[in-house]
Amino acid sequence: MLPLTCDDFHYVNDAQTNCTLCSDITGGLVQTCDSATNHFTCAIGSYLLNNICTACNTVQASWVTCSNVPLASSCAPNYYLNSGACLLCSDVQPSWQTCHNSTTAMSCVNTHFLDTFTCTPCSHIRSSWVTCTNGNTALSCTSTHFLYNNDCPSCSTINPSWHTCSDENTPLSCVAGYYLDANVCTICSAASPSWSHCNDASTATLCVSGFYLDSGNCFNCTA
Repeated sequence: MLPLTCDDFHYVNDAQTNCTLCSDITGGLVQTCDSATNHFTCAIGSYLLNNICTACNTVQASWVTCSNVPLASSCAPNYYLNSGACLLCSDVQPSWQTCHNSTTAMSCVNTHFLDTFTCTPCSHIRSSWVTCTNGNTALSCTSTHFLYNNDCPSCSTINPSWHTCSDENTPLSCVAGYYLDANVCTICSAASPSWSHCNDASTATLCVSGFYLDSGNCFNCTA
């Protein structure tokens, strides 16, 4: 019987009974071979080292494809290729998420937006913007502002007594001299005319002139 022979993409198994795909070796890293331990060419994402196909990302986790030297030829997201090395885009600028090279950003962290291949802070549009998609569209706001029609108006434009809010209907905290009660900022003097500042309807923190604070209440100095 003639010895079994296989094409370049297969090798003869140890039992000499059939041809086994080279690509079945080490998770598909091998293209052509003549045995499980003698590889000729490797799949994209691996390189030939001592006749064995080795994954590029075992050299550096950021490597996607590489040459046999080995040098990287393409990089994982958030990295860019520079002379066979993969460098972090965020090392160029912390606001860069992905990039083409050290001068060209492709996407930004959410507190910045892409503007002519650079990342501009959302707060440069308005100081109340925290995150945005571009120079026209806010996504989130500082605590003293709320998101409305892609912008961040101040909570105090709804009611001067509002300090922070979640939307145009819901205050979260009130300015000094008011307390929050059932989503309404109520003036402290409504609880007692002697109260200037308070935590709630039963706890004063500061009294008007002529009164002194004691255990959360205000007492007349002359009493």
